Amino acid sequence: MILYLQAKLSELRIAYFEFFRVAYMWKYQKDYLSNDDCAQFALHGVIPAYAVEYLSHLQATEGVQHVSS
Repeated sequence: MILYLQAKLSELRIAYFEFFRVAYMWKYQKDYLSNDDCAQFALHGVIPAYAVEYLSHLQATEGVQHVSS
């Protein structure tokens, strides 16, 4: 999942803390800046659960788009 996250960050040209914010907004419809989540990712490579769900959603969406193309 970390490799897919890195690919998405590069594709979208955003930093991981911005991606986490978007993922949190997608999951909970609230704005959220989580310094703890960012620190855990930067120090230990731990992706927050809401970001994993969002990445899974993006993968599933991409799979559908590639099949229909």
